[in-house]
Amino acid sequence: MNDTSSPRDRSRDTGLALVLLLLIVHAATRRDGFATAAIVVLVAAMTVPLLFRPASVVWFGFFVFVHPFHQSAVAGDTPRRRQ
Repeated sequence: MNDTSSPRDRSRDTGLALVLLLLIVHAATRRDGFATAAIVVLVAAMTVPLLFRPASVVWFGFFVFVHPFHQSAVAGDTPRRRQ
């Protein structure tokens, strides 16, 4: 995987993914606390995105690990076929 995005961009994207998750939970539960949390996280993601750096490292590190397996599964390749 060839990723040229900066740590700041990846951190912001992780914060925005958290906002989406909070909004989905709000829609499912109708609890206003999740909407309020989504607004707070959105403001933090836009103003101080490096707050999400630790979560970003974990999230994008997981993606780098899973990507080769996911790519093979989507293409229908199995280890036997590739030989």
